[in-house]
Amino acid sequence: MSIDATVVGVRMVDGDFKLTLEPRDDHACAGQTTLCIESPFDDFHYLSKVIGCDLWGNSSVLMLGDSKIADRISYMVIRFVPNWYELVKAYKLKRGR
Repeated sequence: MSIDATVVGVRMVDGDFKLTLEPRDDHACAGQTTLCIESPFDDFHYLSKVIGCDLWGNSSVLMLGDSKIADRISYMVIRFVPNWYELVKAYKLKRGR
């Protein structure tokens, strides 16, 4: 259940937000192409900040750089850590995005 992917989209399907993933580069394997986010978000714009982030992880954790950004609840479901938004902002600032 490893992931090495870039978030390329956020969409709502049947009331659930889902991240759309693609392989990070030519040598990476995205794992699955979609992850469902546990815990509802009211603001799509807020959640869309994760687009462009490179994620990697295994069956229990999802990482953004060297920081844990989410727990893997199951194969297709993640739960963001409470400070995920600050981690995304710092990651993008570091990369000049």
